[in-house]
Amino acid sequence: MKRTITTLIFISAIFNYCIGQTNMKDCFLSMPDSLCAYLTVLERTEMLTKYEKSDTTGVLNKLQKNSKIESLDEDYIKVSLSAASDLQMKLFTSNSGDKNICFVRTLRLPQTQSQVMIFDANWSLKMTADKIVSSYSELLACPDEMSEDDFETARKNLFPYLYCAELGSDSDVLTVMPVVAFDIYADDNVRKIMSKKDIRLQDMVQ
Repeated sequence: MKRTITTLIFISAIFNYCIGQTNMKDCFLSMPDSLCAYLTVLERTEMLTKYEKSDTTGVLNKLQKNSKIESLDEDYIKVSLSAASDLQMKLFTSNSGDKNICFVRTLRLPQTQSQVMIFDANWSLKMTADKIVSSYSELLACPDEMSEDDFETARKNLFPYLYCAELGSDSDVLTVMPVVAFDIYADDNVRKIMSKKDIRLQDMVQ
């Protein structure tokens, strides 16, 4: 019976897409399992039910880790997938009027690194991270008091170039920040050149 109810909810979410009544709850339920294979629609439905009941215990995912919804509104969700991973999604309208989903999954093992993708409302991929930040240099800035040689040394110490990304619940903005891959190189100069970039979601799609 429980599985039947879950299936009906899933079908309802897909139907809502067809009639243009998309919200974040629909997005979360209809998200392809391939994007988070250890959290199926069955677990996602249970998570929504618990969240709506203010139950903070979460659910056990396929990796036997606890997952729970931390925040949810009409166009935004943040999910703790495990102690080392979280998921954010933001539903936004492009300049042409189409609905799109910004998907951000972040891992901390131990270095923090994010995966960013843009989908349309039917979960067809439109853009990946390499199109969002065209060059890592966009996330670096040389302070006025730093020499060019010191800047170049600090830049090299950041390699391999990793970044993390955050979505805001109250704005259509993606914030991208560089990440130090190896703490032994995380001196003051390295941290001084690290900057961040705020990108309007509407500017990322046509």
